[in-house]
This record gives sequence, C-alpha cells and structure tokens, in this order.
Amino acid sequence: MTDDARSQPDFVGVRRVHLAVIEPGLVRAMLEGNKRIESRFSRTRRAPFGQIEVDDRVYFLARRAGLIVTGRVERVESFEGLDERGVRDLRDRYGPCIAAAEAYWHQKNDARFATLMWFDRFEKAAFAPDDVHGRERSYRSAWIIRPGEQCVYPACCQHEAQRSARTEPSLFESSCAGT
Repeated sequence: MTDDARSQPDFVGVRRVHLAVIEPGLVRAMLEGNKRIESRFSRTRRAPFGQIEVDDRVYFLARRAGLIVTGRVERVESFEGLDERGVRDLRDRYGPCIAAAEAYWHQKNDARFATLMWFDRFEKAAFAPDDVHGRERSYRSAWIIRPGEQCVYPACCQHEAQRSARTEPSLFESSCAGT
C-alpha cells in the first residue's frame, strides 16, 4: 500500500452516514457475529427505507450503555406492502441473523415497510459523527442521516481496534455470514 492510499480517508465514496439508536443488549450479538442483519420495520415510510445504500456507514448508538458500534453496509433489501404474513416470512427467513427478541417480532406484526441491512462486520467505536460535529445527543428519532463527509471512520475505531487486537480473538465467524 502506498503512502497516498493510506492517507485517503475511508469515507471517500460513503454517500451517507447513519446514526441508529439500538438497545444495549444487541451490541454483544453484533460484535460476536450473531447479529449480521439490522432490521427496521414500520407502518409508514421512514428512514432508513429508501435512504440507505451499499457502502454507507452506520453508527449504532446504545447511549444508555455508552456504547457505539459501527459497520459498513454490505447489502440492502427494502420491502413495502407487508402484512402480518409478510413480516412472519421475513422473520422465518432472516430471524436468526437479525437476533431480535420475541417481543420485537410481536411489536412489528403490523408493519407495512421493512429495510434489512447486511453488514460484513461490526467494530466498537470510541465516538460517532455527532460527537465530533457538535450535534445534540438527545435523539427524537431512532434513525438519523448525515452527509458522508461527516464519517469519522477509521479514526473512531483506532483505539478500540488496538485494544481488541491484544485481548480478543476474531469475533466474526458466524452462521449468518452467507445469509
């Protein structure tokens, strides 16, 4: 790798950066490779539906636990016109890699829209774009979209990666890899 290639920021080509609020309990499943698909179901068209693409970067914020995990979108599928059977079909097909609790699926039975996002891997992050760009941290939405220029990867993970490399084996072997 040349010095020029190393000096190129990783956000080049990232069209958008996404901030997604998640439950703290999902962080472990993400880092262990048991959760490879992030799902967002809703009754109305709302972000990220139609607004996320392959190679976008998502920062998952579990603020109550003070945790941030980030990943690059590998694949996206959007569904509209869902009914209870359509939600059940998605659950049957992708449920193990979504790694959601039973209560989650019960709450989503009336969804009409869904966005499924596959990730090649997740990494712990020390900070997210809003920490750097001075936005208010109290989010009223569970999904926020920012311009790609606000991407803070890989700087947000360098400290975490150095620490993890010393203490953890590879965490991303999973049966969800080929789903």
